[in-house]
Amino acid sequence: MNNRGFTLVELLATIIILALVSGISIVGVMASQENAKKKLENNFMNDVGNAIDMYISMNTDSLKFGSNSVGKINKGHGIVSVYVTIKSFDDIVGSGIISRNDLINPVNSNRCDGNIKIYRDDDYVYYYSVSLDDCIKYDVNKKTLTNLPLTYSEDSGSGSSSKVSSSSSVINSKV
Repeated sequence: MNNRGFTLVELLATIIILALVSGISIVGVMASQENAKKKLENNFMNDVGNAIDMYISMNTDSLKFGSNSVGKINKGHGIVSVYVTIKSFDDIVGSGIISRNDLINPVNSNRCDGNIKIYRDDDYVYYYSVSLDDCIKYDVNKKTLTNLPLTYSEDSGSGSSSKVSSSSSVINSKV
């Protein structure tokens, strides 16, 4: 009968192999968790965009736009002027479309606040743009939620110093 057992080298080799396998597994699980959080945040942003779309659809008659054009959109039939009004997330919550708790990012527990710019062009097509800087954790390039077309350009005399860039859009749908 052989009572020899395992040598120290065999035990160390086994422990090293187990450590490598568990290390690779942990890295894979962590990457999966980060991807899941990014997808969850993207879904959250889509929900916020859908709530803004619904608010605009339900309130097109009561939205008051300024008389001065703030920009232009080049459409297939020509260039049209764009007018803006400012609303807050409190307006959307007050309309009953979404609750205050629905505006809390589930990834980092930050609440979306701030102003929503709602645009209307001469063809009565509505667009929006809102900065989610304090709310969004991932994807620094997509912290502006907008559905403005790529052909939108701000008038230089509109008094606004910030240019809305549709290249950072997350949702690109028309109301």
